[in-house]
Amino acid sequence: MVGEDSAKLYTTPEDTLEVARRLNPIGGRYLLAATFGNVHGVYKPGHVKLKPGVLKECQEAVVKNMAKTRASVSSSTEAPARPKLKSMSHSITEW
Repeated sequence: MVGEDSAKLYTTPEDTLEVARRLNPIGGRYLLAATFGNVHGVYKPGHVKLKPGVLKECQEAVVKNMAKTRASVSSSTEAPARPKLKSMSHSITEW
């Protein structure tokens, strides 16, 4: 894929922040399988480039966002209660 369409193959910092926004209230730990050019399928050689920098950008966006969240929580009088995890049966598409 070449041009604007190829950008859709890569995870963006905004995508990563949305995953964190949805999963952080659940608590615990989770993994995000970000795409950085590691695609499968029929592509002409050289049309899809690995961009591991995408992973760093996404990680930095989440770290920066979490720092802001922690600062605002610590400045309030009480941290919000975290909901208890009842079921792992929800997929991200159900939210």
